[in-house]
Amino acid sequence: MSRFPHLLVALIAVVMCAGQLQAQTGTVSGRITDDATLAALTDVEVTVAGRTVASDVDGRFVLTNVPAGVYRLLATRLGYRDVEETITVLPNETTTIEIVMVPAPIGLEEIVAIGYGQEQKRDLTGVVDEVPREAFNTGRITTAEELIQAKVAGVQVTEDNGGEPGGGISIRIRGATSVTSSNEPLYVIDGVPLQIGGGLSSGRNPLNFLNPDDIESFTVLKDASATAIYGSQGANGVVIITTRSGSGTAAGGPQVTYRGNFSGSNVTGRPDIMNATQFRQTVDEQAPELLAILGAEDTNWRKEVEQSAFGQEHSLAVAGATEKMNYRLSLGYFNQQGVVRASKNERLSLSLGYNQLLFDDRLRLQANILGARNEDQFTPGGVLGNASNFAPTQPIEDPDSPYGGFFEWEDPLAANNPVGELNLVYDRGTTYRSIGNATGEYFFGFLDGLSATARLGYVVTNSERRTFAPSIAKFQAETGRNGTISRSNPTEFNWLFDGYATYAQNWERHALDVTGGYAYQQWRTESPSFFAQQLSSDLLGPNGIPAAQLERTFLNVDESRLASWFARANYTYKDRYLITGTIRADGSSKFGADNQWATFPSVAVAWRLSQEGFMESADWLSDLKLRLSYGSNGNQAFASYQQYKDYVFGDPLTQAQFGTEFVSTIRPSAVDPNIKWEETSSWNFGLDYGFWDNRLAGS
Repeated sequence: MSRFPHLLVALIAVVMCAGQLQAQTGTVSGRITDDATLAALTDVEVTVAGRTVASDVDGRFVLTNVPAGVYRLLATRLGYRDVEETITVLPNETTTIEIVMVPAPIGLEEIVAIGYGQEQKRDLTGVVDEVPREAFNTGRITTAEELIQAKVAGVQVTEDNGGEPGGGISIRIRGATSVTSSNEPLYVIDGVPLQIGGGLSSGRNPLNFLNPDDIESFTVLKDASATAIYGSQGANGVVIITTRSGSGTAAGGPQVTYRGNFSGSNVTGRPDIMNATQFRQTVDEQAPELLAILGAEDTNWRKEVEQSAFGQEHSLAVAGATEKMNYRLSLGYFNQQGVVRASKNERLSLSLGYNQLLFDDRLRLQANILGARNEDQFTPGGVLGNASNFAPTQPIEDPDSPYGGFFEWEDPLAANNPVGELNLVYDRGTTYRSIGNATGEYFFGFLDGLSATARLGYVVTNSERRTFAPSIAKFQAETGRNGTISRSNPTEFNWLFDGYATYAQNWERHALDVTGGYAYQQWRTESPSFFAQQLSSDLLGPNGIPAAQLERTFLNVDESRLASWFARANYTYKDRYLITGTIRADGSSKFGADNQWATFPSVAVAWRLSQEGFMESADWLSDLKLRLSYGSNGNQAFASYQQYKDYVFGDPLTQAQFGTEFVSTIRPSAVDPNIKWEETSSWNFGLDYGFWDNRLAGS
């Protein structure tokens, strides 16, 4: 008998066994929620049988083709305690599990950004507070700063633009420090410092280009010891913003996430203003001779200028990773109307983060790019005041009115029709902005702990603000302007280079971390603009420039440079005694010739009492650390060229008369050849504590 049939039977048996073995797989799925709020938790990493997947926006996860067997399921997320469960995977079946995660106390081993490096939270000697993504404020967030409002002690986040959408927000870290310069902190986004206050924008808030959903964390440097590494820019504190990248993404195919919300806003409390009946009664009692000029209408002017505001926000992100690479690409759209008509903020944003490891993980490459288009629509000034003061007995429109068909009082001291202003005045701003950097960090093999970092970054802004008020607007006629139009197109280009080396090493009783390097940054802003009034025609509106009796053009160019040397050393002995020294030397083009360079030192010491032998019996005490620091910072947030004399050409209204001839003037500006930075020095004393495994912790 031939051997072939036996071989065929054996082959068929092997194939059948292989098919049966291949079929011995199942599926693991589930949903993850917060123990306290029962809300779904996204970005939770779930690991089963060596495979990892992240939960989606609904807290759900699915792992397919898991070999049958008994496994340990591990769920981890920053800010929550790890969850471990034993599960059994059956062939061709789905194992479903509900996971509830408990928020974890702040860990002392967390790594926080401190400027040109990172440090463990437990080893900080300066005053540094980090707000991670999971601790952000939730709800309708219109600007990035609102994410940390009321989250950081000593940091005030306040609106300064009447609550308009995308309105300006001021941050004060431990109060104001400057009398004549800006009190806004320095913002550093992915290692790129912006101009003090956030830089250029034609909108209400220069940080509106940031999509809050793209932000990973805020780190606030408060005291002079922590901010001295930023020298002449750090007097008002430093806010370090880190955006999301693909870091933490589980290896595998692209993960797509979407987050969206819709919102509505209404005015719930209005000032107590008389209605038409009450107004007529008051006039009848107080000034009956004026009854004849009252109208027969019943107009609620506040309601006429207000609206039910609609808002929407959408974010779509794609993230992926391999063993040596990860990325995240996101697209965001935001549109928020204001409760006062003609106020709106719209943003279209793009974010890209990329990380790559090369050369046996010795070289780390990182790139971040943020871009946005912001459009702001502004409510004309005085609308709310006029709405509160205009007589409720008068109509909104008057077909015989020369003021665009809107009723107006002829008395120049009377309030103007607020609805007329809303319909006739045009005021809009558009800002295109991009910020990005490319960073390379190389770890040398010949000396363990030695690395070098180089960063190249940029900020590009192109903006436009257009305003138009026709001659038929009442306030134009009564002020003699008879129609105005203006347009400004400021642009900025900033770039920087950072190069520094870091050596970090731990020995049996000692730990040393030293950083030193060089930084160079250059800012250039060009601001062309024009202004015209007493227009010959209103027909072109904001889209053209008719002939006008008064026309002015301007061009302001501002350029400055900052070159810096900096160094910082952190030393720890027996994990009990800590000392940090920082020094930065800044050479700024804004300083006078005799003050071209400025030096900003700081020193801080700390004593961790919880590690001392006499505290061994206090097992309820997790951490107890005393801190003392001193530092010097600067503030150079003032205009450039103050050390040079400037000559200003007069306009046609400031000519000098010689007989019958009028001559334009050229006058010198004030000058201060000794101008220098504004210096702030401060002492800081602190106590950090943690009890019961840091369930209760603070400073």
